[in-house]
Amino acid sequence: MASDDRLRLVLPRILRLTVIGAVAGAAYGYATAHGASLTGIARGALSGAFIAGIISSLDSFVLQAPGAPLTRTPFLLNVGVRSLVYLVVFLLVIPAGNWQLPSPESQGTIGISRDDILYSFAVTFVVTFLLEVNTLLGQNVLLAFITGRYHRPRVEQRVFLIIDMKNSTAAAERLGEVAFHGLLNRLIGDLSGAIVAHKGEIHKYVGDELIAT
Repeated sequence: MASDDRLRLVLPRILRLTVIGAVAGAAYGYATAHGASLTGIARGALSGAFIAGIISSLDSFVLQAPGAPLTRTPFLLNVGVRSLVYLVVFLLVIPAGNWQLPSPESQGTIGISRDDILYSFAVTFVVTFLLEVNTLLGQNVLLAFITGRYHRPRVEQRVFLIIDMKNSTAAAERLGEVAFHGLLNRLIGDLSGAIVAHKGEIHKYVGDELIAT
């Protein structure tokens, strides 16, 4: 049941990022096609979709999955390891796309250029950064801010769910500050995932309390 909930949670995200990757790849392919625009667009879209699909799947199920060792490492180490993994994906997928849909001027070569790597890293960084900011601010807060939702007040019927850890003070005294903080992180992570998977929204966190709608 937990794996089914996890899959239902991350699958829409993977599909959205795959579409974004295909669009970004098609744009890059068109810009660098040199007269073979249709082939360039198709090759870029194919490579972009595969890169985004593979990277988002690795992040969701391996690198950034709940409880994964990498999620408990310092920020710079986390970014460094993920960047190396992304680089390997770029080095494998882009030449494969060039091999599947070669351009006339390539003369059979399936190499990868520096611009290919830089563009792939740039798109991946921007999309990942926006997703991380959205997670930090709260579910859909960034999207609501960008679309101007907060400037157009409206009435909504919402049910509020307030979850509070039972006997948290006693648990904190018994476990100590560090262990209790780890427990609290696990609790919030598990609850947030389940709420989002069932179309709920996180309103705010208040200490060991979670408020959802």
